[in-house]
Amino acid sequence: MSIADDREYLRLVLRNVLTAFIERIFGTVAPAQPFLHNRHVEAMAWHLKQCMRGTIKRLLITLPPRYLKSICASVAFPA
Repeated sequence: MSIADDREYLRLVLRNVLTAFIERIFGTVAPAQPFLHNRHVEAMAWHLKQCMRGTIKRLLITLPPRYLKSICASVAFPA
């Protein structure tokens, strides 16, 4: 694979996999902090995808502070 193929693959993954896009956004928003992928990130991404599809009409995310709620729902999801 060439570099162009790698970039195209990365672009497709970031466009179609919300958790990968959240991780990429986190690296931009908070570059000094390590991204710790966990089940709650997967759960938020799944529920946000359901909202996008129209399966869920209203979504309330209740997690403690510093659990990526704002980055997932207010930054990555609308982008």
